[in-house]
Amino acid sequence: MMRFRLAGWLGLLWGLRLWAGSFQMGLDRESIETGGTAVLIYSFTDYGDVPAPPVPVIAGAEVQYLGASTQSSITFINGHRTQQTSLQHRYGITPKAEGVLTIPETSFIATGERISTRALSLTVTKGLGQEDFAHLQLLTPTNTLYVGQPFVARIQFWVRQSPSQVGNPQLPTDGFVSGRAIKPYGRQERVGNEIWGVSEYPILFSAARAGSLPIGPAEMEAIFPVGPRRGGIFGDFFGEQRRFTFRSGSNNVDVLAPPTAGQPPGFNGTIGRFTLRVTAQPTTVTVGDPITVKVIVQGRGGLDNLALPEFAPDSGFRTYPGTNGVQLRDPLNFEGSKVFELAVVPERSDLTALKFPPLVSFDPDTQKYVVAEAPPVPLVVKPGLDAQAAPSVTPTYAANTSTNEGPVNASQLRALGTGMDRPVRLHPPWTERPWYWVVLALPTLGWTGWWVGNRWRLRRQTDPETLRRTTAEARAAQAWERLETSQGPEFFAALDQALRERIAITLRCAPGAVDDEIVERELTPRGLDEADAQRLRRLFRAVAAGRFAPVPSAADAKELRQEAGLALAAVRALEGRS
Repeated sequence: MMRFRLAGWLGLLWGLRLWAGSFQMGLDRESIETGGTAVLIYSFTDYGDVPAPPVPVIAGAEVQYLGASTQSSITFINGHRTQQTSLQHRYGITPKAEGVLTIPETSFIATGERISTRALSLTVTKGLGQEDFAHLQLLTPTNTLYVGQPFVARIQFWVRQSPSQVGNPQLPTDGFVSGRAIKPYGRQERVGNEIWGVSEYPILFSAARAGSLPIGPAEMEAIFPVGPRRGGIFGDFFGEQRRFTFRSGSNNVDVLAPPTAGQPPGFNGTIGRFTLRVTAQPTTVTVGDPITVKVIVQGRGGLDNLALPEFAPDSGFRTYPGTNGVQLRDPLNFEGSKVFELAVVPERSDLTALKFPPLVSFDPDTQKYVVAEAPPVPLVVKPGLDAQAAPSVTPTYAANTSTNEGPVNASQLRALGTGMDRPVRLHPPWTERPWYWVVLALPTLGWTGWWVGNRWRLRRQTDPETLRRTTAEARAAQAWERLETSQGPEFFAALDQALRERIAITLRCAPGAVDDEIVERELTPRGLDEADAQRLRRLFRAVAAGRFAPVPSAADAKELRQEAGLALAAVRALEGRS
């Protein structure tokens, strides 16, 4: 009997051991290179929903909480099925220097029980720095420039290997005015025995004031794959990534003001060398009638900031601004033509020609002023109605043909006219009654409305643009529903799809063409508020960070959903803008 009691007691203790919770901690690796990130894992098995322990303080390293994940496992012991659930809290550890990093022991409370951790060691070796992946270079003109003269600053990004993600270059330019965007391009360069990839970003500028103006340094962010790919569904696919911020040197640009000696009257700061051609229609007008004048300026220089000269106050013409457009003929945006259309109103009838004011510019190549003039356009200006003399009217009366003396009576006046009163119709025909045509038109209007409405519905049902938008809206709605209910990796996938689908609908493009650079490239120029732009950037970064922390906490998921709702509403409000 004692033997059976002992066996029962041991079985009860073994069962309690299986049911009791357990705690484990460890690092995902034993050594790491400087700049890399190791993951410290706190694993709770059958402890229930344990809140995240405090972020450990580690000297010589930066620690960041990466999120939590759950795992379930089922085991069979002597035919008995046992299920265990593990909750893992992850912390990213980024060492600041090489050496041996010590993770000290600590203790915390979990579900009313104090848990103590042991000390761990992480070996940090010297890794690759950002100079081993790429570097940034800023090139600016070395010769002297003039205020308003356009020039190109070139940002060159030299890489040894292809980055997985590249941001837009940023260049502080106090004292300069940025011009028209120039398309970036790439090439390969041999340096010694190495082949480098070079991405060049030309940026058009013009100086706003004279002096030795600093420009730079340029900054650019890029993410490079480093080290071997690690285990896990996300690690196998993406591998380890590292973000670097590259900075170039800064340069000074010497800027001079155009000389005042020999400066012709009418100079308004235009830099370059141009020709002027003027046409006008119509050429025969009345005082006060508008004339459409087309001015074509061709040449090389600052076309973006070029402005037309103004008519003199005593010229006899009053001008009204119109439209203008620039057509460029070289990839650097220096040479081309600018077309102005404006309305000119003559104010006097003695004007015989339209003489457009000369365009005065400063040519930096010859360091001389150039005056461009167009031949006058002949005009015929007639006096207006207000200037014509009013005709004099002398009343005339019909001769009195009556043989009787005295005034003419009413019956005699009627006799001098038609001889009888105008006949009046007592019963006009139906064709002259309004209701007849209304009744006649009702069936025709009803059939026409039905035919037009039916054709419109058929066109809407078969219109490719309507079908594309309807399908895209359905995908966006499904992505949002998944975002509200999903967890783990599906949450970030739903967030990524919701952002891409809504932005693609607004910009009328494919979702695959949407990336984190589209905020600056498309949405901000359409009027997206800076706060909403920052919100979208944070959401794109959260999607990218989801590769390393695929399971957000409930509070983080709720905050991301709220941020996504505000951002998508702001993007939807941009529809129809260009």
